[in-house]
Amino acid sequence: MVTEQILELTSALPAHSGSGLMGRRRFFAMNTNMQLVTRDWEAVCLLAAAEEVFHAIEFRFSRFR
Repeated sequence: MVTEQILELTSALPAHSGSGLMGRRRFFAMNTNMQLVTRDWEAVCLLAAAEEVFHAIEFRFSRFR
Protein backbone atom coordinates (compact mmCIF):
# COMPACT_ATOMS: atom_id res chain seq x y z
CA MET A 1 0.00 0.00 0.00
CA VAL A 2 1.28 3.49 -0.83
CA THR A 3 0.67 4.81 2.69
CA GLU A 4 2.84 2.09 4.20
CA GLN A 5 5.65 2.87 1.74
CA ILE A 6 5.53 6.55 2.63
CA LEU A 7 5.59 5.79 6.35
CA GLU A 8 8.60 3.53 5.88
CA LEU A 9 10.50 6.36 4.18
CA THR A 10 9.68 9.04 6.74
CA SER A 11 9.55 9.43 10.48
CA ALA A 12 5.81 10.14 10.27
CA LEU A 13 3.50 8.07 12.41
CA PRO A 14 -0.01 7.02 11.47
CA ALA A 15 -2.81 9.08 12.97
CA HIS A 16 -4.15 7.91 16.31
CA SER A 17 -7.13 8.99 18.33
CA GLY A 18 -6.42 11.73 20.85
CA SER A 19 -7.28 9.46 23.77
CA GLY A 20 -3.78 7.95 23.72
CA LEU A 21 -1.94 11.27 23.97
CA MET A 22 -0.31 11.90 27.32
CA GLY A 23 1.21 15.29 26.65
CA ARG A 24 1.03 18.16 24.21
CA ARG A 25 2.79 21.51 23.96
CA ARG A 26 1.76 24.26 21.55
CA PHE A 27 3.81 27.34 20.76
CA PHE A 28 4.68 29.77 17.99
CA ALA A 29 8.15 29.67 16.41
CA MET A 30 9.63 30.49 13.02
CA ASN A 31 6.36 32.13 11.98
CA THR A 32 4.59 28.79 12.44
CA ASN A 33 2.16 27.34 14.97
CA MET A 34 4.00 24.36 16.41
CA GLN A 35 2.65 21.37 18.29
CA LEU A 36 4.71 18.69 20.00
CA VAL A 37 2.99 15.56 21.26
CA THR A 38 4.07 12.52 23.23
CA ARG A 39 2.46 9.28 24.30
CA ASP A 40 5.12 8.60 26.93
CA TRP A 41 4.34 10.28 30.24
CA GLU A 42 8.03 10.46 31.18
CA ALA A 43 8.79 12.37 27.95
CA VAL A 44 6.37 15.21 28.80
CA CYS A 45 9.12 17.11 30.63
CA LEU A 46 11.19 17.02 27.45
CA LEU A 47 8.58 18.98 25.48
CA ALA A 48 9.60 22.27 27.13
CA ALA A 49 13.24 21.54 26.30
CA ALA A 50 12.29 20.77 22.70
CA GLU A 51 10.41 24.07 22.50
CA GLU A 52 13.54 25.89 23.67
CA VAL A 53 15.50 24.27 20.83
CA PHE A 54 13.07 25.71 18.30
CA HIS A 55 13.29 29.16 19.89
CA ALA A 56 17.10 29.02 19.97
CA ILE A 57 17.27 28.10 16.28
CA GLU A 58 14.79 30.85 15.48
CA PHE A 59 16.89 33.39 17.39
CA ARG A 60 20.14 32.26 15.80
CA PHE A 61 18.92 32.43 12.22
CA SER A 62 16.54 35.37 12.52
CA ARG A 63 17.28 38.32 10.28
CA PHE A 64 15.47 40.63 12.72
CA ARG A 65 18.15 40.93 15.42
